[in-house]
Amino acid sequence: MAIVQMKRFELFSFSQSAPRLHRALQLFRDVHFYDLRLEEQLEDVPLHEAVDQEALEEKETLLSQLRWMLKILSPYDQRPKGLKAMKDGLDVLTLQELEQKARSIDYRADFERLSGLHRQKEDLEVRIHSLEEKIRDRAEWETLTIPLETLTSGDSVDMFLGTIPKKLTDALDEALEGFELSYRELISDRGPTYHYLFVSHKSERDAFRDTLRRYGFSEVSFPKGKTIASLQEESREEIQRLKAEAEKIENQIAPMVENLPQYEAAYDYESNVHLKIETAKKFLRTEKIEWIRGYVPAEKEAELRKTLDETLPEGYHLEIEDAVAEDPQVPIALKNNRFVDSFSSITTMYTLPTYDEIDPTPFFAPFYWVFFGMMAADIAYGAIVFVATQLVLRLFNLKPSMKKFVRFFSYLSISMIIWGFVYGSFFGDLIPLPSLFDTQQDFIPMLIMSIAFGAVHLFFGLGLSAYLSLKHGDWQGAVFDVLFWYMALIGAVLFGLGALLALSPTLVSIAKWVMIAGMVGIVLTGGREAKSVGGKLAMGIYSLYNITGYIGDFVSYSRLMALGLAGGFIGLAVNLIVGMLSGLGIPGILAGAVVFVIFHLFNIFLSMLSAYVHTSRLTYVEFFGKFYEGGGVPFRPFVKEPKYSQFPENH
Repeated sequence: MAIVQMKRFELFSFSQSAPRLHRALQLFRDVHFYDLRLEEQLEDVPLHEAVDQEALEEKETLLSQLRWMLKILSPYDQRPKGLKAMKDGLDVLTLQELEQKARSIDYRADFERLSGLHRQKEDLEVRIHSLEEKIRDRAEWETLTIPLETLTSGDSVDMFLGTIPKKLTDALDEALEGFELSYRELISDRGPTYHYLFVSHKSERDAFRDTLRRYGFSEVSFPKGKTIASLQEESREEIQRLKAEAEKIENQIAPMVENLPQYEAAYDYESNVHLKIETAKKFLRTEKIEWIRGYVPAEKEAELRKTLDETLPEGYHLEIEDAVAEDPQVPIALKNNRFVDSFSSITTMYTLPTYDEIDPTPFFAPFYWVFFGMMAADIAYGAIVFVATQLVLRLFNLKPSMKKFVRFFSYLSISMIIWGFVYGSFFGDLIPLPSLFDTQQDFIPMLIMSIAFGAVHLFFGLGLSAYLSLKHGDWQGAVFDVLFWYMALIGAVLFGLGALLALSPTLVSIAKWVMIAGMVGIVLTGGREAKSVGGKLAMGIYSLYNITGYIGDFVSYSRLMALGLAGGFIGLAVNLIVGMLSGLGIPGILAGAVVFVIFHLFNIFLSMLSAYVHTSRLTYVEFFGKFYEGGGVPFRPFVKEPKYSQFPENH
């Protein structure tokens, strides 16, 4: 139960069977393809393009159109949202069922209809917006009641409208003092510009206008023959008419939302068709033969052969063998029991193992579970999280990935409860409980316990390193890089604690010589890869210097105690504040209840976030650093997970 055993295969089939074969392989799903273009060079063999580029571009266009349709229709969607939607969950459909649902409607024709209606609606909205802008612009002139046809330049008088920046009006007043036959009337003084009616005699017209321009004058003109009020009213009436037209179009668009589930199914289905076409880039094809290389889980080999027999009755050639451990291209899939699988996201977030490594998930999961509980220890907090996660798992139809994430915290909540009993913590100190540790006094015992857990964690990681070395036939690595370090570290710990723990002098003496032997071994073998004797010795001494890194590693585990105490002390402080408020009568009790709920919920979140981050850090740095390299290629099934539905879990 760890890394899934893989088979490597080479498949040769007739090129004319390619569409049928690709469809069958996608329905089969559990196959990972290797890109033959990366290394295979066929000399004197004319290759044909394995990808229908025109079909690929057509699918990309279609997916873009479907995305647009879903975006446009989503505001009309009346299906349940929020918690109700989570409870109902997504439809569970196979790829064949997705195809049937998608083909039950002509979504290409619907796109043309919807895009035409939407363009009409947009045109109307642009016109409405333009009219609304005009109404806003004319609002400052509404006090002007004279007909606009009177604002003309005649033989003797020049009448016009315009604006002047507010900050320049005082200076303009002075500049216009010399004009005896020109006049301006303020229409509106709201905003950053003043609106004026200007009247000027023809003898001063040009000079008057030149002066105005020097002070930021901007002329405004309106259609002749009407008043501002009548123009505003006409625009408002036109807006109402355009909105009525837009509403009619809305009424034609809205019913299309009934087909939204089919459009979503079409998007999920066409995404897989696009993947199928694009994946063909990884294959090589001649005029007659198509060559495919890939990997399949060993447990699926018989099913793959059956699929090929049913799909290619005209014949094919299949070569299949166990994947080579040293092959870096072997894709990695992990398979564990439900508890361990809940922790697999921690592994994948770091990196997957290579095929010749081990899956670290079963080994770190118990430690992670324990350490998380130590850092977020509280009976009430754990119970709240456990009940909440169980309700979510039972009441809501979640996607498998989300279900695994919720289950992960459900398991961790049990550890929180157990360690809550160890520390006697229930909402901090709300209810006095018997405990193994007094968190107010037993700092040293808790610190020793944390470092002891850390020592087990580190030594277990070293043990896995020895196992991997022996697995690869490297006994020297197991002895020189692990056993000698065991001797040096364990001997040093027992020798250093001999007097403190009143250990037997004989045991202390044995520990001393074991420590010395381990250190000498590290110095003599730590630089074994160097060529010269001096280089070997220098590298060996440097390797022994890494013992300071182990000291830092041990100290890192003090956070197990520190974070556990921090969460408890925050809870204690909240309870203290609530106690003070409750002495202020009914208002204080109500305020205290609010403080209690809000701040304890915040403390739950903060404690779990800190525990998640720091437990992951201990896993990645202290534990993985001792044996794990990773860098594996994830196994990618020949299918794209749907966005608007989900495949059956056991498919």
